[in-house]
Amino acid sequence: MNAPAGAQAACLDIDSAFRNLPIKPAHKPFLVIQCDPGDFYVDHVLPFGVSSGTGVQGEPMDAIIDILDANDIGPSHKWVDDLITFRFPTNQCSISGAYEYALGLADIFRITDPLGVPWHRTKYSDYASCAIYSGFLWDLGQRSVALPEEKRAKYLAKLTAFIATVERGRVLQRDAMSINGTLSHITFVYPHGRAFLTNLCSFIAAFTNRYAPRFAPRSVLSDMKWWLHILNVPNVTRSLTPRGPLQDLGIWVDASSSWGIGIIISGEWSAWRWRGEADAWKGDGRDIGWAEMVAVELAVRTIEALGHRDATILVRGDNKGVEGAFARGRSRNHQVNTSIRRTEVIAMSLNILFIIRYVNTKDNLADSVSRGDPNPSMSHRQLSFQLPAELAAFLTNV
Repeated sequence: MNAPAGAQAACLDIDSAFRNLPIKPAHKPFLVIQCDPGDFYVDHVLPFGVSSGTGVQGEPMDAIIDILDANDIGPSHKWVDDLITFRFPTNQCSISGAYEYALGLADIFRITDPLGVPWHRTKYSDYASCAIYSGFLWDLGQRSVALPEEKRAKYLAKLTAFIATVERGRVLQRDAMSINGTLSHITFVYPHGRAFLTNLCSFIAAFTNRYAPRFAPRSVLSDMKWWLHILNVPNVTRSLTPRGPLQDLGIWVDASSSWGIGIIISGEWSAWRWRGEADAWKGDGRDIGWAEMVAVELAVRTIEALGHRDATILVRGDNKGVEGAFARGRSRNHQVNTSIRRTEVIAMSLNILFIIRYVNTKDNLADSVSRGDPNPSMSHRQLSFQLPAELAAFLTNV
């Protein structure tokens, strides 16, 4: 968010958009519904259930935004028939510090009322530094986004009921899909929660008959209880402070099965060697893909120790699977998924977006470091952080 200080937003909604858009007369024969034998009903307005309906409902709002733009009101954005429009201060009082604005909500009504725009007269919010739009609470002053408390309570109740169903016995696919849709939506506020949806998605995909309920695996229940813990905490926000352009700090990561993990940051190398006998670390989902993801995790932990935040940072590695899984925020491999979870928590706390870019192994500068043979021209970085127990059992810092 790069809006200036004092920016405000207002939200408006078309009143029953699907009932206010007339059907083209020539199309009415295709929208006849038979409710009872011999009883036929003709739709004269856009039916809510028509799959193309949302696109049609959004077209009038496109025109409204063009009209507002022509009157120097905005910028404005819409989702179907929901509008959010912004205004910026024209002046600030030197004594009180209050901001002054050139326009208000009345100006929007003055322009659109003669056109017959059917605004919902109670379902709107006037200009303010905070606005609820698309199900989220946007705080322009704090540059953050959160779940409105009533939404958090609603989703918490829905999740609690789903967990109770899982604990009692079998679950219908539609119920699992419903809670997955809800939780997927709110990962915008809780991006680290994406890694806690993988088991639920796998469970949904396992259904062969949508009408036949199934027992959910323990992994699904465990993940849902993690979400329950998250939603039990009120007033959680996600920072929207601008991260700036992509920064290349010279971060390279790699892992080798035979020796360990190596990373390079700004020309300095760090390495961790496998503990115990050769290949003792392998098993229970720990494979080279997991090791490559852990290399990314260790680079992120190093960036945290170096004090970086509010940034977009490039990481180079030679594993396409890790590149894709990290971008999605989840992996089918539960060990890779666990590493992604730990990494996402750190990234969210720092408001850093890490972009992993694939490079060929022969071009990966960290390849020799992961084999215990760093380039003598590079300095050795001494690290101040401790490995989590899940990694300390298999790795030791060199």
